[in-house]
Amino acid sequence: IRAREDRWFDRFRRNGDPRLLAKVFDRTAAELWKVASHLCRDRHTAEDAVQGTFLVAIEAQRDWDAARPLLPWLLGLLLSRVVKRIVGRNRIKGAQAIPVRLIGR
Repeated sequence: IRAREDRWFDRFRRNGDPRLLAKVFDRTAAELWKVASHLCRDRHTAEDAVQGTFLVAIEAQRDWDAARPLLPWLLGLLLSRVVKRIVGRNRIKGAQAIPVRLIGR
């Protein structure tokens, strides 16, 4: 049995009805927010990550495999966004980044 949000997102992909995407957001945003707030340093960054996840989901909607649950795919998109942001922030810091020491060296 597929979750409601899976069916709604699948229908959104077929007909582009933004109301269906809104239902998906309402159904999944709390879980995405929990993960984002754990990964991000502040509330605003977490909110941006969740909103950005849905923008990426809209752009990459054809990449979702409808045979698999939607929420893990959205969580993967979220994680990817957060990691890219962290890596980008570390690149900006440049020489200020703390080098990672390998164990035993």
